[in-house]
Amino acid sequence: MWSTRLICVVLGAGLGAGTPAAAADRRPVAVIDLSGSPEAQAFMRALGNVLVEHSGLRLINDQSLIGELTGALEDEDASVFWTADAARSRADDELTDYRFAAAAFDADAAQVALHRARPTTRVVELYADLAFLSGRARLGENRDVEAAEAFALVHRLSPGRTVDPVRYPPSVVEAFGAARNPAPETGMLVVRGTGEVSLDGRAAGSLTAPLRLATGLHVIWVMGPDRVTVGTRVKISARREHIVTIGGDLIDLRAKVRRARLALSMAPDPAARSVSMQRIARLVEANDAVLVSMANSRLIAQTWHDPQARESPRLSPGFSAHRLVEPGRVRDVLHPLEVPLRPQLAKPVAIAEPLSAAPPWYKPPPLVSATAIVLTVAIASFLLIRAVDDRSAVDAHAPERAITRP
Repeated sequence: MWSTRLICVVLGAGLGAGTPAAAADRRPVAVIDLSGSPEAQAFMRALGNVLVEHSGLRLINDQSLIGELTGALEDEDASVFWTADAARSRADDELTDYRFAAAAFDADAAQVALHRARPTTRVVELYADLAFLSGRARLGENRDVEAAEAFALVHRLSPGRTVDPVRYPPSVVEAFGAARNPAPETGMLVVRGTGEVSLDGRAAGSLTAPLRLATGLHVIWVMGPDRVTVGTRVKISARREHIVTIGGDLIDLRAKVRRARLALSMAPDPAARSVSMQRIARLVEANDAVLVSMANSRLIAQTWHDPQARESPRLSPGFSAHRLVEPGRVRDVLHPLEVPLRPQLAKPVAIAEPLSAAPPWYKPPPLVSATAIVLTVAIASFLLIRAVDDRSAVDAHAPERAITRP
């Protein structure tokens, strides 16, 4: 029976597409529009269609939040700001007409309205403008003490502000300059509530310890990423403790996402940008994101992967490099989020060597031929040795036979 030899061949698989991940393993991706342009919205719709069919990535779980991540960037405080700015213009006109009471009313009402806006730089500057108008109106009504308090508040909100002596009368210039140096007396302020405190437009930390403040008017805002901003104006008296309770409702998830997206678009530095991005990721429950912006009338895409995510350790963490969005190549922006596949070894494959045809009868296999040769040589050697032995025996008895012959 013929012997058969098996040859094992190991086939190596290179980097390729690989087997698509199961539906449960697809990672959600937050697609965030930072431009608010129509071009970006069209691109995001196309990218959403790609994510629906993608083998490893998908849309976020709560797809009702997608609308909060796209479209025009709306500042929730914009309406309050512009209403107060319109009141500032009216109060300025009323002062020109010497209508001091009307100007004071509009300026004070606009300041109260700004208590519902987060104390951004422009909100604080507008509040200072309104306090200045209020001081001018009080000065016109011969209420010098209240005018001095309003002017002192302007200096707290906008340090370094000066008054143009060409535009304003000497009485206003002198009163404003005199209010620059506050009285040395102080009082204590205790703010009760939940959130972060902004005192006169500057961060004052959390609501933990009492605040020692100069006497006069101060503006307190209590805010937070998850709550409604609420502010108030308080007058501090010397050597007294003042307790102010500021409440505030929590905002819903959609408002939180809007705030985080706006903060991301306005982040002043990489650290603030990273914090805003991580907040969006937690809110929408996604460790990956695509950020779309506009520069020189061209769409620019950038991806982000949570550095703390453990599900895809082979992805580069943080923000990727910016890349131009090429027409018709929407899927390319997802490449940094696609996990590169490792080379895999295929299972060994046993391949039988093909059997050769049976040799003809007159041509035996090599093994049979070798066996026959060995046997032939052995038999021939045996016969040759026997022949030599027999001949030697005959030669030994030959003389004895010659002597005895008659």
